[in-house]
Amino acid sequence: MAVFRSLAPALDEVRKGVLLVEGREIIARYVAEDVAWFDFAALCDGPRSENDCIERWGASLPPC
Repeated sequence: MAVFRSLAPALDEVRKGVLLVEGREIIARYVAEDVAWFDFAALCDGPRSENDCIERWGASLPPC
């Protein structure tokens, strides 16, 4: 959590969340403006395509 907090621009805006990528929901542990913390399973255990790993919102999702 310490690393996430150091990257989050405004700690008062940290929340649990769901991001919609290519029409699919990806559950995030925490979201803060342009930073998200995901579990490995949330990123890599569901249906994904190369479009999911294209740069969005100024950051890249890692390839699974």
